[in-house]
Amino acid sequence: MSWNYRVIQRKFEHEDTFAIYEVYYDKNGKPNGMTEQPSYPHGYSLQELKKYLKKYILALDEPVLQWDDFK
Repeated sequence: MSWNYRVIQRKFEHEDTFAIYEVYYDKNGKPNGMTEQPSYPHGYSLQELKKYLKKYILALDEPVLQWDDFK
């Protein structure tokens, strides 16, 4: 199973919200799961934090996924 960071759009109190989640894929490359909570940039060093921030930026270039598609 592979994963990456993706932007998920969700309705919250009648407003659209966007957050980055870890999304998991089946063997055919179709998204089939995600973390319960949004992910946030973190690291044990400045270099590690930079590495994760680059992955978050890549997520912004991918199509936005919909929260309801994972129910």
